[in-house]
Amino acid sequence: MKLYVKPSHDNWNAYVEQGAEGFLLPLSSYSSDYLITFSLSQMEECCKQKKPVFVIINKIIFDEEIEPLKEILNRLDRMGIEGIFFYDLALLELWKEGNFSFDLVWNQTHMVTNTKTCDYYQEQGVVYGNLASEITMEEMKKMIETSKMKFFVLLSGHQVVAHSKRKLLKNYYKVLSKNVKNPITIEEPIGHQKYDVLEDATGTTFFYHEPLNSSKVLPIFSNMDVRGVLNEDFFSHQEFLKILSLHSSYQKDPKKEILDQLDALLGTYTGFLEKKTIFKVKKHEED
Repeated sequence: MKLYVKPSHDNWNAYVEQGAEGFLLPLSSYSSDYLITFSLSQMEECCKQKKPVFVIINKIIFDEEIEPLKEILNRLDRMGIEGIFFYDLALLELWKEGNFSFDLVWNQTHMVTNTKTCDYYQEQGVVYGNLASEITMEEMKKMIETSKMKFFVLLSGHQVVAHSKRKLLKNYYKVLSKNVKNPITIEEPIGHQKYDVLEDATGTTFFYHEPLNSSKVLPIFSNMDVRGVLNEDFFSHQEFLKILSLHSSYQKDPKKEILDQLDALLGTYTGFLEKKTIFKVKKHEED
């Protein structure tokens, strides 16, 4: 397994020194669901690290953005980036038309869940997929082993629950005649689960408040051809570097005490890694 980081700072050496083997960089004005994004000039500097750089472009693309996006893709191609995480299928079409040298990563939130669809996109030229966090670790393992596609998987970070194009925080505080706070943490009244709410130019995103802890997955994935993602958003910088260092140490020497340290830092939330989200209803047969 290779370790990729979505950083919150442009001090690239700090991440490399702690074991980062590649970077995922959301492009400013062209990505959503990220607390910190990066400019093209910052990405160009990151490429000088001689580590694989994948750029995230995961917003809906409108007609008037097509031509500017073509120029951006050409500049990214000249930088020598490794690939682009795409949501809108416009990126797939532009990639085919432009004959670019970088690869594509299918990155539609909640959608990368089965091998048949992955293999379809692989036939269209898409090399990678970003596995959905809503399937179990056994389902992930099966997809990695059987699909023709290569995969990224979230190891640590705050999972996206939902995204809306509406400016919910701005409208909420406008009604209250108060200054906007962004991001905020809310708690729903029934299950008392907490969510972090972030608003940007693309809309409003809801994140699960507790960070995902995938330490139980590491013994399975550490020797597999998969790219593990650590997302720094909502972590302090020093805390995140420690999390990255522990993941890197486990790759070199898989000791249980390292997993225990990760558990102490990240908590007990394992998302859907150990529980299914979809249940098949058993058909009732008449006597």
